[in-house]
Amino acid sequence: MTLEQQLYEKVSAEYNARMDEISQMPPKRIMEHAHEITTKADLLMCFEVGEIEENMARALLTLESPLDHIYEQCMDADSSWYMDRLRECVETEAEQLLRNGKEYVVGICERGPYEIIEKIEVGKKTFLLGHNSEAAVLTYGTWEGRIGQKGDYRYGRYFGGREVAEKDLKVRVRKEQKRLDNRDRGGR
Repeated sequence: MTLEQQLYEKVSAEYNARMDEISQMPPKRIMEHAHEITTKADLLMCFEVGEIEENMARALLTLESPLDHIYEQCMDADSSWYMDRLRECVETEAEQLLRNGKEYVVGICERGPYEIIEKIEVGKKTFLLGHNSEAAVLTYGTWEGRIGQKGDYRYGRYFGGREVAEKDLKVRVRKEQKRLDNRDRGGR
């Protein structure tokens, strides 16, 4: 077992023991621990195999309770980034609602939203082409999402011109169609 696996096992056991302890409390006390429950669950995901380098795993294994230690450090740290992120989510949603029903994706490479100018559905996936007239350089983008999950678009790729972005959109659509065709024929 690797050090990373050992660390995950230790942190997972620590998390499960704490959740068992909290679950024995009266409902009102459980509610008082809601932040701890969700934060520690998120921290646990950070310990999944492939996330932590071996030297870091070795250092964290020296702690008696690594999950609790890191949780306490997080609570002592400046948490203004969290409130900033929440405000950003509120503003983004409000801006989207103000755009008269047009759909937008908020890009990570350029400031401002990308208006969806083309949408192609293949199987259970949606592929998008968007344009951001406010962007300095990367004015076009493509994304992938799941049908029925409006606004949850991932794997953004950004481009300086429409032609190359349209080509990327077509490549993405063809790859997904090929994957589905191979699956239907019993292949991978």
